[in-house]
Amino acid sequence: ADRLGAPVVLTPMAKGLIPNDHPSYAGVLFHALADRVLDACRQADLILTIGYDPVEFNLESWAFPGAPVVSIDTEAADVDPARVRLVADAVGAIGPALDRLAAAAPAGSSWDLAALAAHRNKLLARFESRSASFGPCAALALLRDALPAGGILTCDVGAHTHLIGQQWPTPHPDQLLMTNGWSAMGFGLPAAIAAALCRPGTPVCAVIGDGGLLMSAGELSTLAREKLPVVVVVLSDHDLALIRIKQQRKGNPIYGTPVRKSGSIGSGHLLGVPLTTVGDAAGFKTALKAAFRSNKPIIVEALIDSREYDDLVLR
Repeated sequence: ADRLGAPVVLTPMAKGLIPNDHPSYAGVLFHALADRVLDACRQADLILTIGYDPVEFNLESWAFPGAPVVSIDTEAADVDPARVRLVADAVGAIGPALDRLAAAAPAGSSWDLAALAAHRNKLLARFESRSASFGPCAALALLRDALPAGGILTCDVGAHTHLIGQQWPTPHPDQLLMTNGWSAMGFGLPAAIAAALCRPGTPVCAVIGDGGLLMSAGELSTLAREKLPVVVVVLSDHDLALIRIKQQRKGNPIYGTPVRKSGSIGSGHLLGVPLTTVGDAAGFKTALKAAFRSNKPIIVEALIDSREYDDLVLR
């Protein structure tokens, strides 16, 4: 990236390979406001894909018409030749291929990185909470401030995944664990348990929707039994928001998405893990501070308004 001076777009599972403040960082495919991410790169006259796995997002769904593609991967590129002009397919170890590219004389680039930075800042500004109610943008900003430096965030599947995938600052690899592609709800909590077992002493937090918690609540007993100091943040909006938004975008009636009418997921404890429920930013900030200080497994449930998702995800 430094040698080429060209925009770098990440897939969700590659978050952290370059930090959000790198001059070439352009954003994340497929997640919130992905259409705005691609706006910054439409001048491209070459697309270089590195370790690109189409299970995350088909190249045909976003590659700019007419722009040739060079693939560097351990497997042959999986593309439709009628829709993607693959001009080189380097199959083998990725590291040596990148070393060879980095050692070559730069071909020159006319990308305006100052304009890219302005675009990136404008994109990320969209995730600043503007709602009078307590929504996911405010909750995630407070969590980013509360999670200690070097901590690991694991992310379940849901509307919040799309926000985290785009706006969560991830300075290094392995600091954000998510599943993308054939992803299923229920990933976040077992991933956090694995992270805590593999990286003892590293702060770990899982973000889960109340729908996702229904898929994996039994894992809380493992968390309690192993006494792992994982903070579990449950974003409760009483709604399978991602499915609701898909139904709305297709003009269908809302059906089967309410998780429950109102209220908390529980009181006091869930399967041996202490539970704190809050409904505003001040209470959430206080609860997070206490949770990370406790060095014990704990659930912090944030009662949020899901309407903030509607203008940000599935674009």
